[in-house]
Amino acid sequence: IVHMRLGRFKELPKLANIDYSKHKTDKSLMNLAEDRETHASQFYEKNLKKIVNANVREIFFALSEVERDHIKIVKINFKFCFSSILNSRCKGS
Repeated sequence: IVHMRLGRFKELPKLANIDYSKHKTDKSLMNLAEDRETHASQFYEKNLKKIVNANVREIFFALSEVERDHIKIVKINFKFCFSSILNSRCKGS
């Protein structure tokens, strides 16, 4: 509801059902996660420059930082799962 008020949306967005079946390995899913987090971070950073309202600009900056933190988390998990010592813990390495 907060997003609807801030963005002045009248209805919630329709989310697509994503088919993850083509991602047969953990590695493939981790790459997808990193791509999505990068895209989200870039979206907030790009639009941050267009926002006039200081409060909304602050929110977009915070969201951009959250997405960058998610990228770090994905990379840490990627290293954990695919290091030569721990390969047996994750499938698809």
